[in-house]
Amino acid sequence: MARLSLSRRLEEALRSGAARTLAEDCGGAWRITGGQLLAHARSIGDCLSNLGSHETCVFYVDKGPLYYALLAYSFLNSKDFCPVDRVTPVLRVAEIAKALPTSLILTDSRERAEELGALAPQLTVCHLTLEGVIEATNEAATEQISPRRASYYIATSGSTGTPKLVRVPHDHTIPFVDWAIKFYQIDASTRWAQFSSIGFDLSLVDFLSTLCGGGSLVSVSSRMDRLRPANAVLRGKITHWHSVPSMIPYFLNDISSGNSAGTCRLFTFCGEPLSIADARGLASRYPESRIINTYGPTEGTLFCSFFEFEIDNPATAGWHAVPIGVPIPGWNFVLLGGNIHKRLILISDNIADGYEGIASDRFAVVNLFETQTRAFDTGDYFCERDGQLFFSHRLDTMVKIFGNRVDLGEIESIARDAGFQNAIAVLVGTSILLLAEGTPLEVESRISSMAKRLPVHCVPREVKFVEEMPRTANGKIDRLALIARQ
Repeated sequence: MARLSLSRRLEEALRSGAARTLAEDCGGAWRITGGQLLAHARSIGDCLSNLGSHETCVFYVDKGPLYYALLAYSFLNSKDFCPVDRVTPVLRVAEIAKALPTSLILTDSRERAEELGALAPQLTVCHLTLEGVIEATNEAATEQISPRRASYYIATSGSTGTPKLVRVPHDHTIPFVDWAIKFYQIDASTRWAQFSSIGFDLSLVDFLSTLCGGGSLVSVSSRMDRLRPANAVLRGKITHWHSVPSMIPYFLNDISSGNSAGTCRLFTFCGEPLSIADARGLASRYPESRIINTYGPTEGTLFCSFFEFEIDNPATAGWHAVPIGVPIPGWNFVLLGGNIHKRLILISDNIADGYEGIASDRFAVVNLFETQTRAFDTGDYFCERDGQLFFSHRLDTMVKIFGNRVDLGEIESIARDAGFQNAIAVLVGTSILLLAEGTPLEVESRISSMAKRLPVHCVPREVKFVEEMPRTANGKIDRLALIARQ
């Protein structure tokens, strides 16, 4: 029997939830039903049809009703799109739009629309609301739409390196959605916290898995909800939490909210290494909840492996980070390299089509058992122990001190084990500077604890504390912004 297309299954899910709230703000500012999403998707289609031919819509909007309606429109009608968080500078948005085929920028901000129109007069920029197109700043493009299959685009790299536009066909997400609905036990009782910004592909994990599974999305967007996530879980009656792991210390610090384990039955993390110390702390506070660590670069399509953490699991004993687990169905791993550090290659027909406008040898086609399939070199290195893969480093986190190779990521994980919250290690000259959140308590004892596990040249010579780590639009700790402040 033929597999339902992504657009068909999303349409059926929205129709089934026509009278139910399928997306809402955690603070109660807005909510939207499945029927309203379908109606708004039709309305958006009518509006855009009057703007001439365009191949790719760039969503430069807040994470609100319009964003969810735009996603519904794009997936239901198999349209290309690129979501960009509203905090992204307008110059960068213009660069993204110029790199995409025949793009149309849609924004809910009149001011941003005017800025973009003045900055890039060759682009079509529209101020859009759920009631329709308010105005178009320039004439719409009239180039022919290419026959290429519908895709979404995500700008990668955030605070490291030059962002690249990853092109992922819509239908490559179907195996993931099939797995996620079953694994996460998504149904009509699910209230899934959408923490990630719209420019992070984890927001598409949330949207597709939850809505196709019949659940509801709860948007966690305010600064207070991010600083007090345990309180947000209680107020939003959240059953499934999904974010980057560096949010865990905020859960553990949010003691005024009590224990919300009765509300949240599952925590799942992706985007950064999950430290054993943080996982243990979360498990202690929420003993009845499942804790899932996942791994996957944007180029691999959403994420591609999972590991369910348990405090007494011997697989995690003596290690500083939770393993990334096993590939989900449809993805496979190949390890290259030496006896200790091995580079991970993804093998799957579901990985991205590549970078828009950039040829990269990180993507390849390989022949396995007389069958051609696609491969992607993640650039991530892992250590293998007892059949488990533990994240070691990326090439861009390796530095040298007195000729010795040093992994900053390992120093950071050990620092977190020692009690430094959201620690970031920086090489300054020939010594390590450690930056952490919180107040300077028990610094000497914590450094002594680290010295028992690290070579002498890796032990931080100085520790500085910040009130709150700067973060990228994706919610990850922004290393470059943090270093620039020092």
